[in-house]
Amino acid sequence: MDPNNMGNEDVAQVFELIQDSSACHLKYAITLKRALETYNDEFLEEFIRCMHATLLADYSGKNVYVERCSNLAIESCRYWSCKLINRILEKVEEVNDDLYEQVREAMLERLKVRQLITEKIAVTKDSLPLIVNRVRDVDANVRLTAFQKLCPLVKFLKVSQRRLIIQCGFLDSSQKVKSFVSTQLLESWLKTYNNNYLQLMESIRLDACEEDIKKTTALVEFILNASFKSKSVQDIVCNIKLNPQKLIEYENLNWESVLYYRIVTQFFRRSEEFEEVLYCDFVNGKLRFDMLEYYFILQQFFLITQEYDLSDTASRKCLNSLAHHMLQNIELTADVAECVMQNLEKTILSTEDLSIFVCEIISNIMYGDDDIDYEALHQEETKRQQSISQLKADISELREKEDQCIFEKRFLDAQQIKCDIEKKQAELESVEMVQIKTEPTERKTDVPTIVKYLTVAEGLLRLPSIKRLNPALATLCSEVIQKVIPHESDEVKAKAFKCYGLCCVIDKKCASYGIHIFSAPIFSSRTLEDCDSEILSTCIKVVVDLLCIYGLSLVDKTEESELSDSRKEDEKKVFVGGTSLADLIGGLADLLEHE
Repeated sequence: MDPNNMGNEDVAQVFELIQDSSACHLKYAITLKRALETYNDEFLEEFIRCMHATLLADYSGKNVYVERCSNLAIESCRYWSCKLINRILEKVEEVNDDLYEQVREAMLERLKVRQLITEKIAVTKDSLPLIVNRVRDVDANVRLTAFQKLCPLVKFLKVSQRRLIIQCGFLDSSQKVKSFVSTQLLESWLKTYNNNYLQLMESIRLDACEEDIKKTTALVEFILNASFKSKSVQDIVCNIKLNPQKLIEYENLNWESVLYYRIVTQFFRRSEEFEEVLYCDFVNGKLRFDMLEYYFILQQFFLITQEYDLSDTASRKCLNSLAHHMLQNIELTADVAECVMQNLEKTILSTEDLSIFVCEIISNIMYGDDDIDYEALHQEETKRQQSISQLKADISELREKEDQCIFEKRFLDAQQIKCDIEKKQAELESVEMVQIKTEPTERKTDVPTIVKYLTVAEGLLRLPSIKRLNPALATLCSEVIQKVIPHESDEVKAKAFKCYGLCCVIDKKCASYGIHIFSAPIFSSRTLEDCDSEILSTCIKVVVDLLCIYGLSLVDKTEESELSDSRKEDEKKVFVGGTSLADLIGGLADLLEHE
């Protein structure tokens, strides 16, 4: 196909090629523009035929703007037409008066009667979904009218509709809409549920997966934090039953009660005092739920402990012990592990000490050392180091005395001191040879164990306070994480890629090698349809982050200077190790249309 002499039969070929890669869009846009400048009727008919086929292409996604364009019956045609018109208007520098009036008329037609209809329409099974859709209207007055209409209808709504109303109301760009939702609509819904917050929370809960739980938690936080501002303490605490220690009984723990408990605790900022040690023992008790609910309850408990005053040693030691037990003995998600780590940040202020603490737990998981008491181990090691320091100081002092005796020609005294030095040196060697912990020789290699210690590592590396690879983390990266990247299990690979990506984000040297590892799945995704989506998603995120953080500082200057001057400037940029920046950007561009 000659771009300078394009035939009618080439039009369909161009439409095919631009679907394979977005990297060639600009090239073929210029080619088509040149051809259209000298078109004939047959060429134009073929172009329109291809455009018609494109507009009718299957559209399986959801977009609110499709619902607002009502003149076309076919949803895919509505979507692609709206997208095309939007792109055209973005590129056009000037619009003539006639075209402007047509666009304006089409827009105003949608704004003339929506508010009145929303206000006056009778609520029926058919009209209710249409009223709910108006909470996303482009006009604030129409949205406000829709929220007003929905105030007494909470019991008639589906869970998904209630969630949509809350989300749209609290994130609305209009302050008057936000104010109405956070006061009058919430009060109306709460009264419908007899002022029982837990019942209202249950009415918007979805818990099929972790993503559902995160979204539900965010919606509940919107509701409670807004509603609590106008409530008395008694109104707030009467919704949850606590025992004399101000804790929830195990049999009353569920999704709603623990989330409510956590938000109330944070809202009051511990105005109700209770013992941290009792609380840690409570969390460490036997909780029996399905796994998603169990993880959710644990996460809420550790969010509560972040509000505690940990100035006394007993509270810090208790929380460290609880965190150590949970990380080493309980299967956790990365989100829960990170939440536990955030507590440890408050009790172990040094990131180096925190890294050693967590790496010790990872080692215990890897080698099956379940009975190690970290606190006792730490105390024993501290005592050993103090003994070594004291012995070295004693030896140094004795040598000074020996030299003084020799200078004063008191040779008998010098001989006695020399004997004392030899005894001290023998004692020092004995103490230095003591091994506080012998490292096992066999590492566990089963998938659940690997996933477990990588989850703990991910939780540590996700902490914002970890800004560099200290010696403990560098060892963790090289001896643990990198060694399981080639694992045959996709679950292990996905975890290892996440952990190694976090290492690259905080360490440039690690990033200079990692950029090649994360580029490989992006390149292979062009030809391999079965590439693991979680691994590919992680690689895309890491590569984009590394390019944003380090930019061209990862480019090999030696390689760049050796390339021919005739090559394009972007083709000269090659990362240390050989990966081309241009190829990498092209690979990312190819994925723009990936589902």
